[in-house]
Amino acid sequence: MVSFAAGRFSGVIAGALAGGGVFLLGRSDLLPDPVMTVALLFCGGFIAGLFTRGRARDGAVAGAVCGVLVALIAATFTSLAARDPSFLSTFAFYALIFTGLLLPYNAIGGAAGRAMRSAPRETMPPGRASGTGGTGSPSARSSSSVWPSYPVSSVCCRSWPLRLPADSSRGMPPGAGQKMV
Repeated sequence: MVSFAAGRFSGVIAGALAGGGVFLLGRSDLLPDPVMTVALLFCGGFIAGLFTRGRARDGAVAGAVCGVLVALIAATFTSLAARDPSFLSTFAFYALIFTGLLLPYNAIGGAAGRAMRSAPRETMPPGRASGTGGTGSPSARSSSSVWPSYPVSSVCCRSWPLRLPADSSRGMPPGAGQKMV
């Protein structure tokens, strides 16, 4: 269950501002259309996921909320630029279209941002080169405390290599391997 505790979705505002900024940069032709499209679809949710605490699910919800906010920002500016006398109907139309487009992609971006933030990082003690273990040779990696050691049973499957039974007809329905005359 997604928790709505205080501060849980602190990245939503930053993501919405980033998404709105990308939209304005695209509308003013400072970004090429393909770049603006991809950035508009994923950027706000990704930023929201990076700044959200919790699980990837919380990042996805923060990205979805950010997508709705970016859709409202985009609908407002697009309907204002249309200069249509019926502002509310134009705004409602653009809000529906943008929400349908931006909500799922920003949710994916939010989950990706949250997953990237919670991914294990390589931490090096000061003065060590990356991957050398302090001795300068790459073979010293295995003795270094930087690289995690996992039990063999958690890394590889116990039934490897997969062995097939000698009679390959086992597990098949009766008559499946016989010729029909």
